[in-house]
Amino acid sequence: MRRLSRRRLLSLASLSPVAIAARAASARQDPVPPPPSCTAPRRLATVGVAAEQALCVSLFHHEEAGSVTPCLFKIDILDLDGKLLAFHDGEIFAGRGAVATFDVAHGLKRGQRVQVHVNVTVPAGHPIGATAEVFDLKTGETRFPVSPCAEPEPFVLAMGMVAAVRDQIVRVSLFAHLDPQGIVQPCLYKIALYGIDGTLLGANTGQVISGQGVALDFDLAGAAALDYGDRLLFHGDVWVEYPDDVGAVMEIVDVKTGETRYPRDPCVMRLWD
Repeated sequence: MRRLSRRRLLSLASLSPVAIAARAASARQDPVPPPPSCTAPRRLATVGVAAEQALCVSLFHHEEAGSVTPCLFKIDILDLDGKLLAFHDGEIFAGRGAVATFDVAHGLKRGQRVQVHVNVTVPAGHPIGATAEVFDLKTGETRFPVSPCAEPEPFVLAMGMVAAVRDQIVRVSLFAHLDPQGIVQPCLYKIALYGIDGTLLGANTGQVISGQGVALDFDLAGAAALDYGDRLLFHGDVWVEYPDDVGAVMEIVDVKTGETRYPRDPCVMRLWD
């Protein structure tokens, strides 16, 4: 972590940290491409999908300068024997998401399940991420998200999209680890949550102090007035000054019980001045 000048510290100190709060944004935030060092998800084995559940596979493509041509992608769903159960071919534009749903458990009885493997083929080198969710067909609630395998190379982004349903909020938390030399200083951050069409659904900017954290809530489902069973897919980005020193996580939280339904790592990138 680099030492900041006194003038820089005074300018940062004028910012007011915000905790457990969020504000809607009507304009798109300037996109920042992810660094090449962005950690790629590990390879997927299989996931189980039970009766009355389905599989949702989503992708999100970060903005690219001058990019107007869509990227082609393919999703393959395989069983334990390597048999192709389902597939989907599509295209995705920069700054937007894409999604496909697979009813792989159709016809199963209660207590039965099918193990599936998910492959996603995307053009090499593009800032694209993907997520596979097992969700309940009645409530729309995601049971758990995983990262599918990418071909021909690992995904550049940590996630595609995940879903929130009625009576759920999105909590994004950050924690800045202490400098080994004990230097305490603020770290600027930006948070942005995007819809499948690239609309900015929620955003926040602020600072987090070394050795401390912040947590911010975004009521995306409430703002969208979702009905029972509806799902709102979104993508999460976090920019920080010191990515190596700050951890970030998104949680889908039940507003009635306060319980976390599932966590998901957002895309964390270096904040450019």
